[in-house]
Amino acid sequence: VHERPINGAPWMTYYAAIDPVEKGSTKTSDSRASIYVYMTSYSRTVDGKMSVQGNKLVAEWVGRYDDLDDTNEMLSMVVEWYNAFTMCESNKPSFIQHMRVKKRQRYMARKSDMIFDKEVNQTSENIQFQEYGVHMTEQLWSKLLEFAIEFLSEKISTKFRPDEAGEEKEITTYGVERIPFVELIHEMQEYNPKGNWDRLKTFGILCGFIKAQQAKLGTISRK
Repeated sequence: VHERPINGAPWMTYYAAIDPVEKGSTKTSDSRASIYVYMTSYSRTVDGKMSVQGNKLVAEWVGRYDDLDDTNEMLSMVVEWYNAFTMCESNKPSFIQHMRVKKRQRYMARKSDMIFDKEVNQTSENIQFQEYGVHMTEQLWSKLLEFAIEFLSEKISTKFRPDEAGEEKEITTYGVERIPFVELIHEMQEYNPKGNWDRLKTFGILCGFIKAQQAKLGTISRK
């Protein structure tokens, strides 16, 4: 946890994305479940002044217990603690099933919450009736990588400060500085199409989900 949830924050202040696993601890796979939580931009009045807060990653968990139910419950605890609207990869449905059994579907985003479903093939017979989550395909993954790159390279703010000679120097803050988790950055640096990238896949799903929700709900500008 990089930042604790804000008491009294409005519903959908936090978005989450999950890449689940289908088994408990196993020697045949080094894949791990992962979750990232993002705080959206929203206005808040503090001491009579309105400020814009958020727009950053605040939590991650990556791991795998011997018991699959323990892994899914840990993911669920993170979701509930932040009261996060959550998009999950549906190729591995164990977490979605876990949330159904626990009657926690209200946290789960539906595949229709990813607006660019129409841009990729999400209509094959085996997935068109899935209610929650997003079905990962190679075409979708390429799209999610684009959104992840946009998140990293986005110009967040520009300031001007005098340098040693007294001249104004432009200092730009980019989106990558919203990521406080070092291992995620390392995965980005080491990425190749053949590896197993649990953190990066989850981050890509989150970036696509953020993009979809911003298109639907709009964003708050910061000057």
